[in-house]
Amino acid sequence: MYYVLNNNGVFIMAKESVADIPSLEDFPLWMQDNLNIVIDSTHSEHYNIATTQMKEQLRKSCFWDLLCRKINECKDEYFGEYATKLLKETKEPIVEIEVKPALSFIGKVYRENFIDNARFPKAPKGGWITPDNWFSRINDILRTTIIVRYLDGIEYIATRLEKLCSNQSRLIDECRYLAKIEGYYAAHLYFNMEFEIPGMGWETQKVVSPVEIQLTTQVKEVIKDLIHPYYEEERIKRYSEEDPWQWRYDSPEFARNYLGHIIHYVEGMMVGIRRRNK
Repeated sequence: MYYVLNNNGVFIMAKESVADIPSLEDFPLWMQDNLNIVIDSTHSEHYNIATTQMKEQLRKSCFWDLLCRKINECKDEYFGEYATKLLKETKEPIVEIEVKPALSFIGKVYRENFIDNARFPKAPKGGWITPDNWFSRINDILRTTIIVRYLDGIEYIATRLEKLCSNQSRLIDECRYLAKIEGYYAAHLYFNMEFEIPGMGWETQKVVSPVEIQLTTQVKEVIKDLIHPYYEEERIKRYSEEDPWQWRYDSPEFARNYLGHIIHYVEGMMVGIRRRNK
């Protein structure tokens, strides 16, 4: 019995096997054919239950409380230094814990194993991502977004949170300042947390899972909301290097991606003007 993923994110039975690089819908079938690993609807159900518990455990943890207090300290320090607010105007809490939706999670497992795996048909670096290890291997199951007003606020708060995570022995790696050719700019910081979750047999198990902190600006967050659905679609496609989007000037990709670059340039100029006028 084989399973494929339909357009509604539901695993359904299929009859035929998959060869070569599978599509998103067919990759569970490839995993069963080639690795003897079954991924079906029970895994989505288990994911939803486990992540609900993980979110609550993080929210109640001492480290999360420490992180939120550090962000408040950053607000006061930034205002004292630049006489302007650090964060976007928001209601409490300052940051909220988000859970990656199950369908998006499965999509990332697919990308890591196939689309972004330059070694395919061999396993990606670190081995195949499977139900046995995916809570530890996918780095943004739990995440939060910190939205700052100005571009320099990203590095300002990132360096301080990076130091906090390092001092608590939770830092996974240095903060990643992303600047993608598709016009995506943001900083990503990751720290480890240990969680107790139910296993597939409903026994309790402990997992160490990364938590992602995204840092972005108000303007970039607005742009992200506009283009993210298209971005999700593009990430699971492979384009020929002979057909770069930079030369497809009448395509949606051309307008969306260059908008990101333009916004980043304008935000840099805004910080320069603000500092010169201080």
